[in-house]
Amino acid sequence: MIFQILYFKLKYLLPPNFLYQLRVKKLFNKINSTIITTKYDSFDPFQSLAHYKTNKPEKDGLFCHRIFGPIKIGICACGNYRVIGDEKEGPKFCEQYGVEFVDSRIRRYQMGYIKLTCPVTHVWYLKRLPSYIANLLDKPLKELEGLVYCDV
Repeated sequence: MIFQILYFKLKYLLPPNFLYQLRVKKLFNKINSTIITTKYDSFDPFQSLAHYKTNKPEKDGLFCHRIFGPIKIGICACGNYRVIGDEKEGPKFCEQYGVEFVDSRIRRYQMGYIKLTCPVTHVWYLKRLPSYIANLLDKPLKELEGLVYCDV
């Protein structure tokens, strides 16, 4: 309770970037029996998802054009555009942002990859019968569930 009140006061008295620099998470790794310290350097929790005035995705944000594709067909966020031609030509990318010039419908089914600070597994890949992760690692499902839920 005291810690929550102290954190609440610090949250509003100190600037967000100062709290971000102080944030270090200690994880206990049961496999190696060592303490690992990781910093939040791969994903910034204070980074906004969309610009507050234009409501467009921020560069390197969660809904970035580079991760999921362009919003409009063949138009990059910087304004560059190319006509989408034959697929035989190969993929074309924006030189400034690195966005691929493709159809905007690709955002509906293209999956993104965001590097997190600690390993995470999705429950669909773990609990589905047969389990994809268990088959891939050739381990029994009960052993993997114990590892994922830190019961080992």
